[in-house]
Amino acid sequence: MTRVYIHETMTISIKHRKDYLDHFCRVWAPRSRELYGMTCFGVWATNGSTGPWPEAVVMWEYPSHAAFSAMMSGEFDYLSSPNAPMKGHYEEFWENAAEGVVENTGCDRLMASVPGGYSLQEAIDAGRRGVGYYHQTIIVRPGAIEDYLARYDAEWRPVAEDHGLVFIGAYRTMLGNDNEGIALWRFPNGARGKPSTSACATTNARAGSTRRPRRTPRHGGASCSPARRRTPWTSGESSDERRCVTASTGSAVWPPRRVAVLSFNP
Repeated sequence: MTRVYIHETMTISIKHRKDYLDHFCRVWAPRSRELYGMTCFGVWATNGSTGPWPEAVVMWEYPSHAAFSAMMSGEFDYLSSPNAPMKGHYEEFWENAAEGVVENTGCDRLMASVPGGYSLQEAIDAGRRGVGYYHQTIIVRPGAIEDYLARYDAEWRPVAEDHGLVFIGAYRTMLGNDNEGIALWRFPNGARGKPSTSACATTNARAGSTRRPRRTPRHGGASCSPARRRTPWTSGESSDERRCVTASTGSAVWPPRRVAVLSFNP
């Protein structure tokens, strides 16, 4: 069954970054599960050297389209019914936040899982947890994202895994022109449990010279600026890629160095 996800990025503050991440884990996650049955898949902070900062990334998981529809049907009940279980968004999620944690701007993507990825529980059970994660946003020509991600799984994923990256999942947008997707990877853990990003550099350098040299996408690296390039898969198609590296939250919910976002199941 296709799972549904919300992948959201939010502008936060440097001074209160840890408080923001802790707020998402301690307030948003349990309350959202209570109200809607939605699971917090992950909470991350974007590493400033690799993308927009200060930024948080939060990802939510629904087991099905029906579960997402149920959430949508109740999200704004408070506008028409004083007895609705949910208050307004500000009162529910921001009013009692720690000092410095205030409502801010962001961007949500409604996503659907594609074959080959892991649900939160499956990822935990399979031991695919870590400290550093690699988020990749891919934009292709309208209507091409399903074919792109299918080839990504068949041709790029084996190369990346050969160099130590751990695949979590790939997702396609549900709204728009079927032209955007997100891939999520975990970096291999290096010394003392810290994430090793060398796999990205190694994969980037060798992707064109290992298997399928003419058709393997060169997605490695940590640049977060959109890079216009000719995709190696479809003639006449172009791909914009936004790539950034994120660190799992440092919330006190987890013991030190076991702060892997996939270990948190609110």
